[in-house]
Amino acid sequence: MDDREKTVQVTIFEQECSVKGDADADYIRRVAEYVDARMRAGRAAQPSKPPLKIAIITALNLADELLACQRDKEELLSRFEEKAREFSDSLNRGLT
Repeated sequence: MDDREKTVQVTIFEQECSVKGDADADYIRRVAEYVDARMRAGRAAQPSKPPLKIAIITALNLADELLACQRDKEELLSRFEEKAREFSDSLNRGLT
């Protein structure tokens, strides 16, 4: 095992899990708490769904959020790069 890796016990949707990783233990717990909260919200919205279906729907919703954040980041980066080019062009025109 890598010296940085640690095992953290977490509970997600009433299931005890051992999570191994090199992130800070508190961060791992916060991630697990977030997933647990999202699964509980899914169960509250659809109480008749079995746990596996709730886990799948939660995973799809989290993946959708991740992809939306990645898209937003790419759009912001693209706008930033365009503004930087415009600024650089303006500076270059002013210096000539």
